[in-house]
Amino acid sequence: MNSTYKEKDPEMPNYRTPMVEKLEKLSQKGYTVDFQFVEGELVDLADRKSYTQEQVRIANIFRFEGISNPDDMAILYVVETNDGKMGTISDAFGVYGDPNLEAFFNGAEQITERPC
Repeated sequence: MNSTYKEKDPEMPNYRTPMVEKLEKLSQKGYTVDFQFVEGELVDLADRKSYTQEQVRIANIFRFEGISNPDDMAILYVVETNDGKMGTISDAFGVYGDPNLEAFFNGAEQITERPC
């Protein structure tokens, strides 16, 4: 059997991007909900509950740049809802980003003492 599949090299550690590392740390702090932006609202992917701009607060914002390409940028929003959910949503940063999501968060309340 001819195959191009290669086994993982045990000598080579798995590469985790800075964004993945940040998500792991946030998860340990309780930010475990995955959100998606749908029709102008933030939606919890687990239970499909929607949140308006007035029902969310931004706990923090992180921006990441690609290692090999500075155009490969992302932004990570750390979010808390009015009913106690804590989670994240990411988007491209710059020209490829969703201007509606950016506008949503520009109008949302920001927590002044960043918990994370």
